[in-house]
Amino acid sequence: MKIIKILFAVLAALWALALIPKLLSGIAQSGSPVASSRLMGSVAGILIASAISITLFRSAARK
Repeated sequence: MKIIKILFAVLAALWALALIPKLLSGIAQSGSPVASSRLMGSVAGILIASAISITLFRSAARK
C-alpha cells in the first residue's frame, strides 16, 4: 500500500509540474477575455495536485 501511495504522490507532483507551462502561457496572453479564468484554473490545478501529493507522501511516510 505504501508503494501505491508513493506512486500516486509522484504522479500528482508531475501533474502539478505539467500545469506550469499552461500557467506561463496564460500570463503571456493576458489580453484575452478568458485569460483570467484560464490563469485561475491553472493555479487551482497546481494547488490541488500539490496538496494531493503532499498528503499522500505524508501518509506513506507515517507507517
